[in-house]
Amino acid sequence: MKKLLIKVASEFNVGLQTIADILRGNGFEVEVKPTAFITAEMYDCLVAEFSPVSNSTLSQDVQLDRLSQRLGTSIVASLKHAGCTTARQVLEMSAEELVVKTELEERMVLDVLRILEEEMKV
Repeated sequence: MKKLLIKVASEFNVGLQTIADILRGNGFEVEVKPTAFITAEMYDCLVAEFSPVSNSTLSQDVQLDRLSQRLGTSIVASLKHAGCTTARQVLEMSAEELVVKTELEERMVLDVLRILEEEMKV
């Protein structure tokens, strides 16, 4: 399976150079042009890189208190009530589990997970 580089960049919502940098960093050779193709192995590497909670893409853990301005103090309090004090602890739980334990709406939990994933990116 070969895919066009421009289609893959669009799929992951990043630029061509970002895709090329990640692939080169993982030992692949790739041209930075929209008509270049990537292999199935390259694509699998990108999927692993962009997966939501991949340990290889996460930086050091962040205390939830440090994110209270971005998340809101009431949300941080709900997460702490659920037994989480760090971003990594929250990300290790499923959305369904967080909805039950925090009593937050599913939409809010999904937003929190997205924000925490952004914060934890290297």
